[in-house]
Amino acid sequence: MTCSIAASALAETQAELESGIVQTTEALRTQPGNALAYSARGYCYLGLKKLDEAEKDLLKAVSLDQKNKDNYLQLACLYSLRKQYEKALSNVRTAMKFGSQSMNTFDMELAYLSSSGRARECLKRCDEVLEKFPEDSNAFYFRAMSKQELGIGNDKDILSDFTAAIRLDPTAEGKKRDLEFFLSRIKAK
Repeated sequence: MTCSIAASALAETQAELESGIVQTTEALRTQPGNALAYSARGYCYLGLKKLDEAEKDLLKAVSLDQKNKDNYLQLACLYSLRKQYEKALSNVRTAMKFGSQSMNTFDMELAYLSSSGRARECLKRCDEVLEKFPEDSNAFYFRAMSKQELGIGNDKDILSDFTAAIRLDPTAEGKKRDLEFFLSRIKAK
């Protein structure tokens, strides 16, 4: 049954996600304390946007395995979907505490800081992230957005951050739109 649990955690299509729920539910009948099964089923529910069920399973997985960083990252995504950015931030930081130190994890932290209106903290954190990951498009982007929100930095510095963000991630349409909006604001001055 462990193999089907692992497969559930890799599910992507609706059919795979639904099958994953069936498989992990069956595994939990015989192994009710299996944190991996709760985590995998929570992942499947999350993929299907069944957020209440996902939250219940992910919280159970955390209670059974408090040091598994992946459960906290999944909870962060869930709370982000609910626009509960403080909870998302708390969970991503817990994942970091338990070893999740990838650029993506740091980018999640920056997004939740920005979304929760903590621009000053986001700006400071962007600088720290860029020291660790100098090619992080999102860190440049959130730094530009934070500077604008705080009304600090000159237009040239903000433009430089936007330009770096787009150079490093040329397919990011949202970043391009924000740059265009910034440029139109400069022209209107």
